[in-house]
Amino acid sequence: MNNELTRKRHIVGIDLGTTNSSVAYINANGEPEIIPSFKGKKLIPSVIMIGLNNQVVVGQDAKDAVIAMPERTLTAIKRKMGQKSELTIADRRLLPEEASAVILKELKKYADAAMGEGEKEAVITVPAYFTDEQRRATKQAGEIAGFVVERIINEPTAAALAYGLNNLKKKANILVYDLGGGTFDVSVVEMMKGILEVKASAGNNFLGGEDFDWKLVDFLAEYMIDTDGIDPRTSIQARYILKTEAEKIKIQLSKKAVVDIAIPIVVVKDHKPLGIYTQITRDQFEAMIKGYLDETMLLVKKALDDAQLDVSEIRDVLLVGGSTAIPKVGQLLQEYFNKKPKKEIHPDEAVALGAAVQAGIKSGLLLKQQLIATDVAPFAMGIAVLKVDDDDQLKPGGFQKIIDRNTTIPVRKTEPFTTCGDGQSTVSIEVFQGEDEWVEHNHFLGEFQVDGIPPAPAGMEGINVSFFYNINGILEVTAELESTGKKVIVNMQDELQRDSMEVFRASVKKIEALLETKTAEHQSNQAQISFIDAFDFQAQGDFGYPGLENQDLETLKQELKQLKTDLLAKITPDEDQVLQLIDAAMVIQERSAVVEAIEEATDLLIKLDLD
Repeated sequence: MNNELTRKRHIVGIDLGTTNSSVAYINANGEPEIIPSFKGKKLIPSVIMIGLNNQVVVGQDAKDAVIAMPERTLTAIKRKMGQKSELTIADRRLLPEEASAVILKELKKYADAAMGEGEKEAVITVPAYFTDEQRRATKQAGEIAGFVVERIINEPTAAALAYGLNNLKKKANILVYDLGGGTFDVSVVEMMKGILEVKASAGNNFLGGEDFDWKLVDFLAEYMIDTDGIDPRTSIQARYILKTEAEKIKIQLSKKAVVDIAIPIVVVKDHKPLGIYTQITRDQFEAMIKGYLDETMLLVKKALDDAQLDVSEIRDVLLVGGSTAIPKVGQLLQEYFNKKPKKEIHPDEAVALGAAVQAGIKSGLLLKQQLIATDVAPFAMGIAVLKVDDDDQLKPGGFQKIIDRNTTIPVRKTEPFTTCGDGQSTVSIEVFQGEDEWVEHNHFLGEFQVDGIPPAPAGMEGINVSFFYNINGILEVTAELESTGKKVIVNMQDELQRDSMEVFRASVKKIEALLETKTAEHQSNQAQISFIDAFDFQAQGDFGYPGLENQDLETLKQELKQLKTDLLAKITPDEDQVLQLIDAAMVIQERSAVVEAIEEATDLLIKLDLD
């Protein structure tokens, strides 16, 4: 790409997280800086909602809506990246990359406000253990959102860059422990006076704060089973009430040894609202998540072993990700390394800041700092071949590595293969990533055909297979016939070969149509009041629908009676819990309960009308 064009185009770094997302850039002082939302927040929840008026809401307001309207919200989208199945939200269907694009478009508005309108390039971070499909989906999400995405960077590497910018003269081995909302990564990095070389990475894409929250949900649900004989997890809304409370409890337990739990209404049974009033200790919580934290330490050991380093050779341990606020995390690491982990950079901000550093390096804004980072392939990659099994029988489905795990990237490697049948004219190249000797236990990336092979006896026609794994961690595969020189190249991230260019354009149009109504957090610096401004009336006394806050209790009860009448015309009395919620609200004579019942009844009526 032309360097002059690159310099003219603004470039940002983006942390697209499971729980929260943020965008950063290199400011006028040559330092990475988070670009705040229009509400002044450095992080926004990675949640989207489609409101009753089809308004698309992104961030905290969307998160506040999860309890009241779970069918109209999407959370933890990152965990779905790379999957082909669509996600349902408010009777619409979005691919995970399309849903992520909505979040990225919100971040782009903040960047436009801070840096000026116009085309922008983005460096987007991903977990080190993201698969090829997940990386491609992330890249595509950025492109759907309107960014130019030429670089994907691993999250621990980004955090190391943020740390390295302030430690350019250091020569040491550091370990980045990245425990976020949905994923865990650990990377061992060698720092050599501005050169950061990732020596090894390990991780789990389904281990993070989300899992800790659901353990607490199970704890709360078991309490209700024991005290009330009802499992609240069978109700979608009750499950999200518990999930929201679980996240709050988890955060409180990082500061307190004991937390009092008071949830007035979780479900309604026999016209009676049932809640939870109990306590939980930090020790109880730590026991719940012990298995998860133990696994992170096993992965720490694996990364050290792969890097061929001893614990004593690690100078600094960096904490990255919101879940590292859990005291037990720091305790385990301190015991293992015999040193206190560092939080020089805010764990929630380190990844976005590091992505901005990479953006600054790429754009030339940080040339004077002479900071360079290399990364590694987190998985071994290869193809399916015939292999001798334990019974000395030749069978298909063996795994032949071409690129080994933790090979420094970018890398190109070639291995020779031959045909296995007489007169064979076609071969299928099946590509996998993983460590097992049999492909059935590894992750399938894709396959393609090589046709036009000249007829020859088995084993006489050679086929050279080359893998090129680029700096974005995305794979290109080439198969070349030795006798004719014919090549088949499959670039698994090529824009022209994503499912099809037409599908990509359709995704762009779908998101543009979805966002035709104004989105939130906000279109401008002027404050907008969303109908969902704080659904948590138990804690804040706010109301979800405009006008309810100005009505007295008797007026609200009359409105609720009419809503019940309207519902009974459409459903039978025992068909929906909303009717039970209405009856309970009328019995307990509490304003917040009546308002909740009104909102639930209204939502149900709208849904019934739509159906």
